[in-house]
Amino acid sequence: MHPRFAALTEPLTLRGKTLKTRMLYPVAQPHFLQANQLFPDDPVVSYYASRAKNGAAILLMQDLTNLDQRKMPADCGHFAMYDMDDIGCQNGFTFMAEMVHYYGSYITPELNLDNRMPLQVNDPSVPSPYPMPMNPFMMVDKEDEDEVTAAPGEKPMEEGISGAPGRPMAGARMMTRADMDEYIRVHIQHAKAYQNLGFDGGMFDFCHNFNIGKFLTPRTNWRTDEYGGSFENRIRFPVEVIKAIRKAVGEKYLLVVNAPNIGPDGMDMDEAAMFLKELEPYIDLLQVRGRHPDHEKVTVCESAELSRGLKERGVKTPIAISTYYKDLDSLNNVIASGDADLVAPGHLFICNEHLGDILRDGNAEDLNPCIECHVCRGTSSVGDWMSHCTINPEIGMEHRAKRLIEPVTRQKRVALIGGGPGAIKCAMWLKDRGHTPVIFEKSDALGGQIKTAEYPEFKWELKRYLDFLRNQVVRKDIEVRLSTEATPEAIKAEGFDVVIAATGATPKKPGIEGDELTPWNGINIYGQQEKLGKKVVVIGGSSVAAEAACYLAECGHQVVEISRQARLAYDLNPIRSIGYMNAKAASLGVTVIKKAKTTKIEAGKVTYTDRKGNTCTVECDDVVACGGMEPNSTSAIAFRFAAPEFYMIGDCRQPGNMRNAIRDAYALAMRI
Repeated sequence: MHPRFAALTEPLTLRGKTLKTRMLYPVAQPHFLQANQLFPDDPVVSYYASRAKNGAAILLMQDLTNLDQRKMPADCGHFAMYDMDDIGCQNGFTFMAEMVHYYGSYITPELNLDNRMPLQVNDPSVPSPYPMPMNPFMMVDKEDEDEVTAAPGEKPMEEGISGAPGRPMAGARMMTRADMDEYIRVHIQHAKAYQNLGFDGGMFDFCHNFNIGKFLTPRTNWRTDEYGGSFENRIRFPVEVIKAIRKAVGEKYLLVVNAPNIGPDGMDMDEAAMFLKELEPYIDLLQVRGRHPDHEKVTVCESAELSRGLKERGVKTPIAISTYYKDLDSLNNVIASGDADLVAPGHLFICNEHLGDILRDGNAEDLNPCIECHVCRGTSSVGDWMSHCTINPEIGMEHRAKRLIEPVTRQKRVALIGGGPGAIKCAMWLKDRGHTPVIFEKSDALGGQIKTAEYPEFKWELKRYLDFLRNQVVRKDIEVRLSTEATPEAIKAEGFDVVIAATGATPKKPGIEGDELTPWNGINIYGQQEKLGKKVVVIGGSSVAAEAACYLAECGHQVVEISRQARLAYDLNPIRSIGYMNAKAASLGVTVIKKAKTTKIEAGKVTYTDRKGNTCTVECDDVVACGGMEPNSTSAIAFRFAAPEFYMIGDCRQPGNMRNAIRDAYALAMRI
């Protein structure tokens, strides 16, 4: 490994097992990797093996043995689920563990079975003395809750079907002492089953609302017996569970604990430290996660601060931190400073198909920076809902990607028409394969539509990725011709072997009466905000419209956004990104008129029909009309005879998003 990452790649021994790096892969498996087999199939095995290959010393695996989840609503039904009791399926588990071991790593699955047991900490007839805090990221009016779909095919929960992770079955009763004994027994059985199939340990989660964690704080434990009330009472059963598991699995088993919530809604730091010190004789690794608002630009790692606080209070167990840091130098410094012993940058492992090579060579500048799109947790509630990575197209097809790559039989000169992210990535992959790509971009800068990220502060992650792409073009010595509008004749005259049209798409009008009166759309306002009047109406509820509204509000305009949807940015990831954009719009003072249909644009006003059918108007100085995108297919097809080989990628082939364009680029580059 490269000395630049000396701390990050320093071995560490736990329970007689030497870890090859200080990097841990957290519980984060994309959906849609598994078909209907009841054993781990190639996509899942390859996914975990790839994380091991790329530097993860320990992989914390989601427990995949709850067959009930196949009947669950929303996204949980699309997780991989297996029959661990089937003898034949057990062979698949062993193979999975062996593939991780092949790369010198260890694998430890979740052990919590709370969502399969009809038990809860408290008497269900006794209401909580603490009202549930409102989630500010939902931003849904009460009357619209039924219309916000989490995933296609959602249906009511069937009676007797287990809950999602951390949620007990419907009708659960309060745990008695006999139930506690049964709880310990089944968890020991579960841990030993994994152990017998070749897994290296297990992880017990005291966070995420699991019953075992609910015992720990008065906010979630209002029992009045010997398991509630005082600190000593609240930790009694959780300590019993860990002690019993350690005794049952023996001394070679890695036992990892996800720390309880620490903060206003959980344990305070002093109590958490005292509890964790009680567990020290029995556990080997502690994972800590601090949470800051999504997409906020921070320089302080809250998880590292929590870890430091626990260490200052005498916690000796090695601590791994989940972190939003997206660069290897910062992660290395966290370890070197002693604030944490390991790091668990889940997104970093997902975004980078060659992370192991970067660790080896020290080329941190080649690291794909995560854009925090969260499509690894589901792309869109109105789209395919697939779990992918916007910037790493191999996610979800790692088991076949290498087999789909065609060998290079002849090095070729390739002209790429357009300088958006799809074209840039395609050129990078072509260069890596020995070809000579040349990018033709008619504007004065690379980036295509994501050049909009150069303006709003809240799009800083995308701006970081744009800077990365431009830097990669320089590092790979790819020829770029800016301010050059390519023509079929000029391309043909240069004798290129291949031409790839990546001419993108153009914003189109929404088809509303009077929309020809406004020149503004969700793309051309960036950098032009001073030309718009003080009062602006944005028509549309997509992410493009929501970002435009937030940008103008950030620039000081009074913005009203009219949307037919119940939430803004409905086309983004529904778990994190939709909520973020709605919260961002609210914080910037954007007035959002939901469930409304815009009917007419006139000079100085916009007319719409509200959710109750009333006709209303909004006065304004300017209108931004977002009506989707029109593919520039005609300009692309014009190049079809400019070279022996002709291809189209991205929006000019079919309007989509950056994820679609990059996957197009990858698939094509690997065939040339």
